[in-house]
Amino acid sequence: MVFELENRPIGLVYYVGIDRHNGRAEWGFYLGVEDAPRGSGSALGVLGVEFAFMELKLRKLCGEVLGYNEASLRFHRKLGFCEEGRLVRHVEKHGEYHDVVLFALFEEDWQKNRKALEELAFHE
Repeated sequence: MVFELENRPIGLVYYVGIDRHNGRAEWGFYLGVEDAPRGSGSALGVLGVEFAFMELKLRKLCGEVLGYNEASLRFHRKLGFCEEGRLVRHVEKHGEYHDVVLFALFEEDWQKNRKALEELAFHE
């Protein structure tokens, strides 16, 4: 899904491995412009998670983050994701092997924190 702000595409959210039987999928996102207004990433994240639970009717949303990507690690935690595991020296980037951190967010946990996250994302 393309994320637009004032009719300008600034990012995207995608879902892969949608498993209807088990109610889960993996997600990814990308904020593609450097001049996006402050808080755009939070809004993209909140709307992306909300779509996963409200429209796709998932019970669990999973994400993978490269272990050195501190911004993405903080972002997932801010949205309420919990670390479920770590794949050690799992992928090669620029001649080095890096860990991949596995995250998950359950629908019931999202519902508990939804209002606070929406407030954070849309009233920064």
